Amino acid sequence: WVWARDRRIPLVRGPIMLAVARMVAAVRALLDAHEKNRPANVRLRAGSFSVGVRVARGGERPVQLTLGTRDAAQISIPELTVEEAALPILRLASDVLHALVSVDRTQTRNLRVSSLREEVRALRKRARVKPLPARSVLHDDPERLRLACRAALSEEGPEVLTPAPRALRFDVRWEVEVEGLDAASTFLCGDRLVVATPQHTVALDREDGRMIWGHAQAASASFMTGTVLVRVTGDGRVSLVDLEDGESFATARVAPRTGGPPCGVLATGGDAPPVVILAEGRAGLVAVDLRTGDLRWRHAGEGVGTFGLRRAGRILLYTNGDGAVSALDVVTGELLWRHAADGERFLMRPVVSGEVVLAASGEPGGDRGTLYGVDLFSGRALWRRRLDTGPSSEPIAAGEVAALALGGARDASLAAFEPADGSLRWMVRDPGVAFGGASLAVDHLLVVNTPAGQVIALDLEDGRPRWQRNLAHPVADDVPRRLEPVLRGGALFVPSASVHVLRPHDGTSIGEPLPSELVPDWTRVDERGWVYVAEESGHLSALAPRPTLHLVT
Repeated sequence: WVWARDRRIPLVRGPIMLAVARMVAAVRALLDAHEKNRPANVRLRAGSFSVGVRVARGGERPVQLTLGTRDAAQISIPELTVEEAALPILRLASDVLHALVSVDRTQTRNLRVSSLREEVRALRKRARVKPLPARSVLHDDPERLRLACRAALSEEGPEVLTPAPRALRFDVRWEVEVEGLDAASTFLCGDRLVVATPQHTVALDREDGRMIWGHAQAASASFMTGTVLVRVTGDGRVSLVDLEDGESFATARVAPRTGGPPCGVLATGGDAPPVVILAEGRAGLVAVDLRTGDLRWRHAGEGVGTFGLRRAGRILLYTNGDGAVSALDVVTGELLWRHAADGERFLMRPVVSGEVVLAASGEPGGDRGTLYGVDLFSGRALWRRRLDTGPSSEPIAAGEVAALALGGARDASLAAFEPADGSLRWMVRDPGVAFGGASLAVDHLLVVNTPAGQVIALDLEDGRPRWQRNLAHPVADDVPRRLEPVLRGGALFVPSASVHVLRPHDGTSIGEPLPSELVPDWTRVDERGWVYVAEESGHLSALAPRPTLHLVT
């Protein structure tokens, strides 16, 4: 029973452990929503018992708790703080587990009981901890950092066009089947393709598809870092795999990732040792030496969301669902600067345009947001621009402008801002960036490949459509998992229901679509013009351009 507001309400009659487990699960959902500043409405049942938690966004007392049974009274308690809603339930669960173990000592070996006790302790700690607001930190020597990064930083801008071929026709050279193929862990590395599945790692010769080597290596995530494949298991074991023979030459141990999906980024260049920076635990980052497997440094973050990592020379920018954008030194892990915004949350990766970091705060598709411009080397705030709606995508660096999708599904727009001062250059109806479209800046165009089977090129000067093509049926045709266009040799390879080869300046076709029945979930083009297409059903094929004759006078 529960005593609330001078009322004694019976909750459960008979076995209560399942009801206790449901209440603990509701508290977990409550804390997750509170830490991410998101509304939530969760209702769980165990027989006739039900528990409901509703969390509003903002406010000092945002929680409403509902408890009771169908055949008895239910009680709803509004306007609770997170601690008032969570701690009594966790105290009840702890008392019930203590009573169970004191009566039957063999229950200490019950895995479900042990797991529930550990979760109750962890949730109680989370409920009592009140995170401090992030504070801004400026770098004290930005000029020295600018000099250190000058050798590693290259000017990012649109791809420069080379003359496109007159016509291209392709033939299928080989096709293989790899069980468990994942587009996110398939890589083109020099003379071979590396396919890393959850259970195996396979290297294929790019000429004929012949298997060079294959090994049974279980992993939950894989990252390609130059000539080293990094495999990470669910329990935090990191293996460094040599691409020559597929053997693991070094291992490391990090904390298992629990706060979000695994992520990693390569950091190398200059005199710095090559490292891969991985997310670990709930909010930590760790650098692993790619030569020895040694841990170079660790950084304890404060957010609880998904990491968004962006490397700019010697600087690693990251967001983690909290109210700050932080910059680390990739060599030492030292915090260089932090830009904090009270009452805001950064959920998307920042982008670098020249020497300006652009970061958008706000819920995707929400009713408000802010775009910030921050100096890359000092962390000093340059400007702030309020947005009429929340951002729907991370910022896109496109030459002299930065594009950002805004709004929800029905009223999404694409806006271009000046990185120097945040002024609006143009705003048009979103061609599909907000719905998962992939973009590529080519010369003075922003090419957007949309999930609806349409590709459109916008002029970066004023946002006007320069050309557009319908490549697939928006309903009948399959949508590739990855839609990134590939520019190679003056030709634009656009994955849709098939791979189309277009001229970037006007969108006209250079020959027929590739003669492959595979859905191009993964598309790569090498320096010879060979196209490699993988479908997540497990099929991988290579297509080569036919020889062509040219009249020479």
